[in-house]
Amino acid sequence: MQLRYRRWAKHIAIIEKCRIPLRILYGNFKKATLHIFTDASAHGYACYSFLRCEDEGEVKVSLISAKARVAPVQRPTIPRLELLGAAIGARIASTILEAIDLPLKTYFWTDSMIVLGWITNTEPWNTFVGNRVKEIRELTKMEDWRFVPGDVNPADLPSRSCNWFELLQSRWWEGPKWLYEPPEFWPYTEITLPEEAMKERRKSVVVNLNIDTKEHFGNRLLYFSSYPRIIRMIAWILRFCQNIRVSSHKLTKELSYEEIQSAEEALIRIIQSEWPTDIQEKYAQTIQFYEENKILKVKSRLILGEDPEDFVRPTVLPDHPIVRRLIDYIHQKLQHAGV
Repeated sequence: MQLRYRRWAKHIAIIEKCRIPLRILYGNFKKATLHIFTDASAHGYACYSFLRCEDEGEVKVSLISAKARVAPVQRPTIPRLELLGAAIGARIASTILEAIDLPLKTYFWTDSMIVLGWITNTEPWNTFVGNRVKEIRELTKMEDWRFVPGDVNPADLPSRSCNWFELLQSRWWEGPKWLYEPPEFWPYTEITLPEEAMKERRKSVVVNLNIDTKEHFGNRLLYFSSYPRIIRMIAWILRFCQNIRVSSHKLTKELSYEEIQSAEEALIRIIQSEWPTDIQEKYAQTIQFYEENKILKVKSRLILGEDPEDFVRPTVLPDHPIVRRLIDYIHQKLQHAGV
C-alpha cells in the first residue's frame, strides 16, 4: 500500500499539464446538444457529459461533468453495474438541463445492449433492475438512448481507472472524434433485447385454489361466528394473493371498502357454485348469469323502472348455511325488524 501511494504521489505533478477549457457554450446554442456517456467494469461505474455546439459550421465539444463510483463490496454483475452507471447518467443530465435552463436535445450513450434492452422494453423486471429502470424512464426519454461501441466510449476510462500518463494521452475531456462529425456519421445500432437480459425478468407467481369436492368450501367458512367475520377473512385472503402477484405495491393498511365489496362478491360466487345443478335447472328460466362479476341474478320486469340495480336484479341466494348467517346478521342489524 505504501509503494502504491508513493507511486501515485510521484505523478501528482503531471496534473499541472492538464488543461480543461472552462467555456462550454459556443455559437448558436439552439443547435447545441447534450451527450451523456455511461459505462462500467468490475471496479466501478462512471458517467461523462459533453456539450456539443456548432459555430458557423465548426463543432465545439466541451466537458460538462464527470463522475465515477467504486463498485459495491458485494459485487453485482457487470450489466447491473452498467445499469447503475446509466442511472447516474440520467440524474446528471437532469441536473445539467436544470442548471443550463435551455431546451437541449439529449443523447444517452452506453455500450451495454442489455441495459438498453431493460430501458426500452416494458417487461416486468425484478426489484433491483425495475427500480432503476423506473427512475431512468422518469428522467429521460426511451428514444434518446443509443448504443456506442466500447472502444469509442469515453466513459470506459474512468470506469476501470487509469494513471496520470494514460489520462493525459487519452484527452477524454475533448470527447470522441466521431462527435465532431454530422449526426448521420454517429454510431448507430438497432436496439435488441439479449437473452441474458431476460434473466432479470420478474417471475410470475400463480396462485391456485383447490377446493375439495368431498366437502364444500363454504361449509369450512362456518368456523367464523358471524357473517362480517367471514367477509373480512376472505378479504384478507384476496389481499394476500394480490400482494404475491404484485410484490412492488404491497397493500398494508386497513381493508378498504372496495376490498370488502370484492370479498362479498367472491363469497356469493362460492355459495352459488355449491348450489345443486338440478335445482339450478329448475329455476333456469328466471335466472340470468352476468359476465361482469360472474354472479347469478334473478330476471325481473322491473328493469324498465328507475330503481337501483340491486333492487331490479336481485342476487340469487341459495339455501346455504352462510346465507342463514347473512339473514341472522341483517336481522340483528335491523334490530329484529325482519329481513
